[in-house]
Amino acid sequence: MLVDQIDDWSYFDESSKLIYKFDPNFYIQIEEYDASDRRIKQGDYYPWLIDVGPEWTIREYDTVKFMYGQHKIMEVGPLLWFDRYRGVVIAPELGEINHRQENTGYRYLTKDSLKYKFFKLLKTSWNEVMSEDFDQAHYSTREALENIVIFDNDEDRLEFEARFYGDVLISDLETILEAKLLPDKDEAKRIIGTNNEYTEHSIVTNNLSRAIQHNYDRYK
Repeated sequence: MLVDQIDDWSYFDESSKLIYKFDPNFYIQIEEYDASDRRIKQGDYYPWLIDVGPEWTIREYDTVKFMYGQHKIMEVGPLLWFDRYRGVVIAPELGEINHRQENTGYRYLTKDSLKYKFFKLLKTSWNEVMSEDFDQAHYSTREALENIVIFDNDEDRLEFEARFYGDVLISDLETILEAKLLPDKDEAKRIIGTNNEYTEHSIVTNNLSRAIQHNYDRYK
């Protein structure tokens, strides 16, 4: 897959485009969603981002189009810009430990997915041509990624989820994962108070994502 050849692409900031060096007909175009699309609106808040307040609202939604000439091969996204453009991340997927119980959902990406490979390519290509390092220019990205599980592949994800059988509850997961997932009242009040879109469910989702990442890193 060409997107795996991360040294063979050039990033052009002015046109928000990555071009394949050996055939410029192959390129990746990053462009903002049409404002008329009512599903996409400035200021939307994704609670999995972080708990530091309204600056973490989404400032821009971008679509990522893989092109050959004028022909669109495929499209992924959205690419989310937040914290006054100091953070950017490709939108993660939603996983569930138990589909019949609340508070057992988490957010994830897999390293073999096109979404993740594009994001890695964007970062690498950016660093080749821009004066400021990607991680320095978008320093809020790291904090957002702490609330997203990064699996090697989908097989690993499904195998990990299969470890939790039956109607496992969030209290069971606290024991199994050796992590505090449910916030106490004072913690919940403090975090929810930073943004009225935040809920206790959001806190548990983030806590569960971090706990799963820790356990996945230990046992894979």
